[in-house]
Order: sequence, then structure tokens, then C-alpha cells
Amino acid sequence: MAAKTSWDKHPVPTLTSQSGSELPAAVREWRKSAAQATAAATKGQWLMELIKSLKRPKNSLTAISLLANDGAGSKRIDILAKFESTEATRETVVSRAMKCKAPIHAEAWDDVSKDKVKIEAAFDQLCVYMNDFNFQMTKATAKAAPA
Repeated sequence: MAAKTSWDKHPVPTLTSQSGSELPAAVREWRKSAAQATAAATKGQWLMELIKSLKRPKNSLTAISLLANDGAGSKRIDILAKFESTEATRETVVSRAMKCKAPIHAEAWDDVSKDKVKIEAAFDQLCVYMNDFNFQMTKATAKAAPA
């Protein structure tokens, strides 16, 4: 199952140059259209849900955690630290992404979680989506630099 995005049909828009008091309204409109383009290209709201699920520990400015589950004792990854690619960290990322309904595996998380090969395949598909998203955001940011 290859992850397919349609960024060519739904590119992240560029924030056009605004000045002074017009800039905040332009940024709000850009955020809305960027979210709509992202949802269209990645087949749903899952990526925004994944981003919204990130947690900053209380009184910390240097850590943002991705938790496998919402419960206490959940496996967590500091996304600002260097990513240590291990079976456990890949499982944590896939678990959260699938809970956000990322279309990265044909089976449900309960079935994927029991099979290391399925976890690896889902992680690879998630990387495709995230690499494409990163490319789109980098491109849109570069074009918006004057703004």
C-alpha cells in the first residue's frame, strides 16, 4: 500500500505579502487555506489531529511530546530531540498516527500492533506523508519570506 498524496492538485498556498495591520488577517486566511489543502492532499483531518495531539510538558520550552496514547504511562517521544529510530519509537509514532486515523495501513491498529512488519510498513507510509508535507511547507515558507 503506497501512500499517495495529491499535493499537485492541492498545494499549500503561499502567504502573499501584506503589511501592517493587514498581516494578521492574511495569516489567519493562509492558515485556513493551508489546513484545507493539507486535508485534501492527505485524505482527511488526521495530520492536523496528529499535530494538535502534541503536548508541551508544564514549564518546558524545550520539549514537545508525542504520546502513543492519551492515558497515563503512555510511551512518549520528545519531537524536538534527535529521533532515535528504534522499534519502540516507530511503534509509538505509528500508534498515535493511526489513532488520528492516518491512512498508513489497511488494517486497524489492534491488528497492526501485533506485527512488527506491519508497524514498519505503516511507519514507512507515514514517512512518505510527512516528507511530502515538510516539502510543501518549506516551499510555501520560502515563497512567503517577504511577508
